[in-house]
Amino acid sequence: MTVNGETVNHRLGTYTWSTGRRGVVVDAAAPPLLVKELKPHTAAPGAKLRVQFDYRPSMLNAGVWNGDDADWQPVQNAAITLPKQQGLYIYVIHAAWKEGDAIYAFSINIQ
Repeated sequence: MTVNGETVNHRLGTYTWSTGRRGVVVDAAAPPLLVKELKPHTAAPGAKLRVQFDYRPSMLNAGVWNGDDADWQPVQNAAITLPKQQGLYIYVIHAAWKEGDAIYAFSINIQ
């Protein structure tokens, strides 16, 4: 994940993955706890956040964490338009592949 070419630090949350006859299910803390130790990435209002994976997911949604879930929206053209209002936002991304899915969390400080 990048904003203006700068990497946005993130944490892997809950995920599932299976190949062949083996599968893994890993539960993780809620996004606010996942990003607690990360320094929020500072971005300008309305900046574009680019999301890229080496292995392209079949489904990609993102949203701002709102206490117990996110306001999930499909990610179009691998980009998310960040909020125009200043503040600290915790974002979550949900990516899915045929082998499983994963949640990623990061925080953005809009200034």
